[in-house]
Amino acid sequence: MTNLSYQEKNIWGSLIALFAGACWFLGDAIPAFLAGTPPSPERLAPWIFSIFLAVLVIELAYHVTLSVCARRDRRDERDALIEAKAGRNGYYVLGGGLIALGFHVGIWQLVGADPALNLSIAIVAIVTLLVLAESSHLVSKLVYYRRGV
Repeated sequence: MTNLSYQEKNIWGSLIALFAGACWFLGDAIPAFLAGTPPSPERLAPWIFSIFLAVLVIELAYHVTLSVCARRDRRDERDALIEAKAGRNGYYVLGGGLIALGFHVGIWQLVGADPALNLSIAIVAIVTLLVLAESSHLVSKLVYYRRGV
C-alpha cells in the first residue's frame, strides 16, 4: 500500500472498517434469522448503535493516524468530480434497494398474502442496503482514482 495516494489509503481504511462492521452485524443476524429466532427491534437498536460506534472509532483512529503519518494532498476538481460520481453510484444502489423492498411489500399486499416482513427483517434489510450503498460508493471512488475520471 505504499504506492497508493492519500485518498486511496483513506478509502481502503473505510472499506476495511465497513466490512468488519458488516461481518460483525450480519455474522450474528443471519444465523438468528435462519434459526427462526430473529432478534427483537428492542435488541437490534443498541446492537446496531454499538457496531456503528465501533466502526466510527476504528475509522477515526485510522484516519487520524494516516493524517499524522502521511503528507496530505490538497483536494482539487478531480477529487470533487470523483466524489460526486461515486456518491451517485451509492445512491443508485440505496434507492434501487429501497424501491425493491417497497415493491416486495406492496406486491404481497396486493396479492393479499402475508409479506413475511416484520420490523426486525426490515431493519436488517435497510442496514444491509446502507452497507451495500456505502461500499459501492467507496469501491466506485477507488476505481475512479485508479482508472481516472
